[in-house]
Amino acid sequence: MAADTRLAPVIQRIGPCTLKYPISPEWFLITSIVSQLISTKAANTITKRLTDLLGNDPAGYMGILSTKTESCLTGIGLTGAKIRTILEISKMIQGGFCLDAAKGPIALNWEKELLGVKGIGPWTIHMFRIFGLGDLDVLAQGDLGLRQGLAFIDGLGRDYLPGELVKRCEGWRPWASIGTWFVWRSRGPVPASD
Repeated sequence: MAADTRLAPVIQRIGPCTLKYPISPEWFLITSIVSQLISTKAANTITKRLTDLLGNDPAGYMGILSTKTESCLTGIGLTGAKIRTILEISKMIQGGFCLDAAKGPIALNWEKELLGVKGIGPWTIHMFRIFGLGDLDVLAQGDLGLRQGLAFIDGLGRDYLPGELVKRCEGWRPWASIGTWFVWRSRGPVPASD
């Protein structure tokens, strides 16, 4: 990334990347689903309601969640589609599906299996790999904030298209997640960061 002359001033201004990784990647995946297509404020409110419903032991959230019914989760602000996705994921995890296997060369097989769950798309997978697993080489090419932010930094005058973004960011490898973080941070606060 040091060779990226347009991003370098942003990195210099912001300082070190302060991304932190969650204790529970599984719980992060659930909260990513909660956050899809809603504001950060709404996502925080619904996540708080969900944690209040599940109790005081975060280590037990996935087990408790896998026993819940759709009707039990209806009143906290989640759509029916998100509830079904969350319940399916929690049951998969309780059944032995291992999310930590998402790092490295087996990631593609893992992603294909998770993408088979209705309500999980590439954006959710990218966010999970960056924030949930600490994968340092993810380019979230479908993320509008990244496409708009980098277009602004580059003075493009329009958003990058996903294919253009991949070509533009080739030099970030193997630190594409960090480059993405700096672009997001140039626009404001980033979740799971100081």
